[in-house]
Amino acid sequence: SIRVYCRVRPFLPGQQSGLNTVEHIGDGNITISNPLKQDKGSRKSFTFNKVFGPSASQ
Repeated sequence: SIRVYCRVRPFLPGQQSGLNTVEHIGDGNITISNPLKQDKGSRKSFTFNKVFGPSASQ
């Protein structure tokens, strides 16, 4: 059995934060939006065994 985990790291100083936005981090899923796209492809959801948000320690 393969398990897949995702860690969302915080933006680094000087890094552009407006290109992709994490809209939702749930227990095993994450939704990302691209504010530059205004169509249906602007929001994508992904499913993992576990998602760690930007405040999670390594």
